[in-house]
Amino acid sequence: MLRRHSVKLLTYFLLLLGTPVFSQPDTLKVDSIDLSSFYDMPLEGLDSLSGVEAKSELEKVLNSLVKVASQKSQKTRNSPGIVTLITEEEIKNSGARDLIDVLRMVPGFTFGTDEAGRVGVGLRGNWANEGKVLLLIDGQEMNDVYQSNLSFGNHYPVDLIKRIEVIRGPGTAIYGGFAEYAVINIVTLSGEAFSGLKTEWIYGNMKDTRGRFNRYFYVGKNWKNLSINFTTYSGDGQRSDRPHFGQYRQELIDSLGVGRFVSLADESDLDPSFTNFYVKWKNLSVRSTIDLYKIQDITTLNELDERPEKFGLRSGFTEIKYVWEPTDRLTVTPQYSNTLQFPEFTGLNVPDSVIGDQRDNQLSRNKLSITADYDVNHRMNLLGGVGAFVDFARAEGLLTPFPLGTNNTTERFTNIFAFAQGIFRTPFVNITSGIRFDFNTRFSAAVAPRVALTKSFNKFHFKLLTSGAFRAPTVGNIAQNFEGDFRLTPDSTSISLINARNLEPEYTFAFEAELGYQFSDNAILTVNGFNILTFDPIVYRGFQPQELIDLFGEDSFIFGYTNEEEAGTYGAEAEFRVKDQWGYFNLNYAYYSASGRAIPETYQVRTFSFLPDERELVSNSQLLAFSQHRANMSLGINVDRTSTLTLTSSYFGKRFGYDVQEGFGPSGVTGELVEIEPQIMVNAFLYVKDILFDNLNVGIGMYNILNTEYKFYQPYFGLQPPVPGPSREFVFKISFGLNFSDDREDK
Repeated sequence: MLRRHSVKLLTYFLLLLGTPVFSQPDTLKVDSIDLSSFYDMPLEGLDSLSGVEAKSELEKVLNSLVKVASQKSQKTRNSPGIVTLITEEEIKNSGARDLIDVLRMVPGFTFGTDEAGRVGVGLRGNWANEGKVLLLIDGQEMNDVYQSNLSFGNHYPVDLIKRIEVIRGPGTAIYGGFAEYAVINIVTLSGEAFSGLKTEWIYGNMKDTRGRFNRYFYVGKNWKNLSINFTTYSGDGQRSDRPHFGQYRQELIDSLGVGRFVSLADESDLDPSFTNFYVKWKNLSVRSTIDLYKIQDITTLNELDERPEKFGLRSGFTEIKYVWEPTDRLTVTPQYSNTLQFPEFTGLNVPDSVIGDQRDNQLSRNKLSITADYDVNHRMNLLGGVGAFVDFARAEGLLTPFPLGTNNTTERFTNIFAFAQGIFRTPFVNITSGIRFDFNTRFSAAVAPRVALTKSFNKFHFKLLTSGAFRAPTVGNIAQNFEGDFRLTPDSTSISLINARNLEPEYTFAFEAELGYQFSDNAILTVNGFNILTFDPIVYRGFQPQELIDLFGEDSFIFGYTNEEEAGTYGAEAEFRVKDQWGYFNLNYAYYSASGRAIPETYQVRTFSFLPDERELVSNSQLLAFSQHRANMSLGINVDRTSTLTLTSSYFGKRFGYDVQEGFGPSGVTGELVEIEPQIMVNAFLYVKDILFDNLNVGIGMYNILNTEYKFYQPYFGLQPPVPGPSREFVFKISFGLNFSDDREDK
């Protein structure tokens, strides 16, 4: 407790250092504007000047304006975060099949398996899928309302992405409780950026099954005061074609056993359906997004060794926003957003009438906010906002895919928030300081301060970043909070947990530092270090009260959420980038360690046993499922004016995870801790533009050329076998576009 409060006091002290210090302006070269206009120019306008002076292809990227770290557009080297910018060019040239392929190339990002074979995200060694990483698509939060989960694998429309801005580090001070460890901001194609029509087809084929067949369609138009665009993306894919252990349905265990290994070919569906409609009239905009993602439950087998069950979440996101500019310096933005989600299940071993009741289950979030952005002058910007959201969940049918606690059919809570941020340009350093307050009706208030010091000069730049962050409990976390109490059903065949409903927010303190040196107009090296310390982490783990073991055996568990003592990692990342007219070369490396941290036991690398007291610690520095050492390489060569050949590869250092061992244990199946030796995955893709006529583009390539048997392991002790990744996959893409006139004025 004393340690936690000491960290908070240190953070508040650093916040005070953010008080601006003004002096005479440093000398800057201004070629295109007069001096009086320069001093009146806002911060992002000042940063945009440098883009005109870019001397190379690399500097065009470095001078790109990003806003993910502060909601204020700044150059990547001035932005108050450890920022990675992924361009449309890099995504298309690599032939990326989905977001896993793209994010895997970002230092610190990796993936692991969750329940029922879903795949989620990890960051810097930490399991971060449950509310620690915020995913934004065109400004809309894609995390689910119930547990704030994300699901990856043939999901989001990667081929319609214009850019991805990533901050590895807390974004809570601006975005709130889902941005504790990182923020992924995806900007898709819009009518304001492209007036025209585009369509694309993607086909992938693995050894024993079709990998994917996805279709995209986009149409957008921009007039003087009006912009409209519509996007649709649909498809069907497979997680893998390798064997995976599935468990037989309960009524089959006596006759067929617990389970067996069965191929995932044509039995691991990943079926996306995504639409995005956007209209902007002058300063008023409306966006509506529908996302239905269906996944085959690869853990359950019927008597024919088939996997009949599918589950999905139908999500609707609506945003209404008005940008009011009463003066050239002040922008006020009121905004309303609504998230509505319905779980969908098929193939369950229950009557159709029960499955039909699933429409009675729903999740929603209604959010209202107002933000003010004021450019004091070319050296100072002030940003602040207030708002509130209401989360609601209803589970009234016989099929309740998300429990809401003992005898509860509805759950609702309200969250009120306020945040403020100041950006100050002094001759010596750029200072960004801010703070966010959240008050929730279900748990205590939470606060997240931040201070960032950044500066670029000549060929060097540096960043010193310190942030407080929190992760607020969600409806599902609170509903499944478990502290050890349970009750038997009347027939004594099963149990139900007694909900404690006393979860508290988890708090994170993060310190990051970055140094960068631009060797030439075409090459830059950046190195950063990080220290992430999380107190009272909200952890999903298995409980084994002695009464439960006595009743049902040592392989019986109750899974639920609780606050543990501490979590987090520290480490370093490095990236070397070269970009010139011939192409580009990127090489990055990431390392983490958990040594010295009081890591929750469910994340620790320990020998397998159903009984916690019998699990022995194997490594005090590495965590389950995630490599301590990771490296990525990307080489894009411009073969000619229209063709680019891209080679990408990823190195995964030694990993530990739990796998299935048949024929042992009280249930006929047990697990074992396995050590996975280092692995390398290599991909190649040739992308050709304007192949026969303008805007007809073709790509052909191969992913996982070495046919590496990569598996997604579970990053916690959750009794889920590892999920095999795709085998070698041949990928073919073809797209066609048609440009529209973009200069028509309104009548």
